[in-house]
Amino acid sequence: MSAVFGQIIIGPPGSGKTTYSAAIQDYFNKCTAGISSRHVYIVNLDAANVGMPYECAIDLVDLITVDDVCDNLNLGPNGSLMYCIEHIEKNIDWLLKRLESLIAQHP
Repeated sequence: MSAVFGQIIIGPPGSGKTTYSAAIQDYFNKCTAGISSRHVYIVNLDAANVGMPYECAIDLVDLITVDDVCDNLNLGPNGSLMYCIEHIEKNIDWLLKRLESLIAQHP
């Protein structure tokens, strides 16, 4: 199996995380087109970031969203985000299964 690399992009709202992620994916896809079997995938772990301008290979909003938590549990945005973080921690197998599947597709 080839080595697997990743970047974790963090920052406050509006700091350019989505723009950077789209740009770096586009850059690597163009640089490796026809010369490498490497694949670039975006994994969204932000339960408040819905409607991404690109396709995510794994998207936390498929499991839980801040809006759903706000509506169903009557929490504010910060409490809802904390709930979502705790939910993914309790359901880490959901994420690991999807990551393992991506890696298995391209040994």
